[in-house]
Amino acid sequence: MHATPSIESCRTLLNGMPSLSALRRELARVTPDEARTWLDALYVLCAHDDGLRVSELAELIRVDPSVASRKLAHVEHAGLAQRDRDPRDGRAFVFHPTDAGRDWLESTTHAYAIHLASLLPGWSSDDVTQLAELLQRLGATLEEGAS
Repeated sequence: MHATPSIESCRTLLNGMPSLSALRRELARVTPDEARTWLDALYVLCAHDDGLRVSELAELIRVDPSVASRKLAHVEHAGLAQRDRDPRDGRAFVFHPTDAGRDWLESTTHAYAIHLASLLPGWSSDDVTQLAELLQRLGATLEEGAS
């Protein structure tokens, strides 16, 4: 049987939302200007080895397909992704990250981690890991509910 959180505990979670917004703003502040519009697309693309169609990316990042298409065009133009014919349907395309795209994302993620560590004095590695695991669990639960 699954436990259901109390309304009060959910209110506490809602009260913490400004902290997530602050984290997002702080990371946006150190994101390279040229990547602010498409970093989410590259991140998701790198997590899918089989590649993604525009429609699949749009669903995953919860944007209109036209927005996902523009993001992928930027990533492709920067040499961080490539389009290939979809083996399931030769009329469609799938996008894959290039080695340069994976390297760029790894480098950027490393820079984020260094910056974030400097912002969290008094937080242990266990604290950060526990928060990350809970946020990932929350995201997965919300994704299941949206399906």
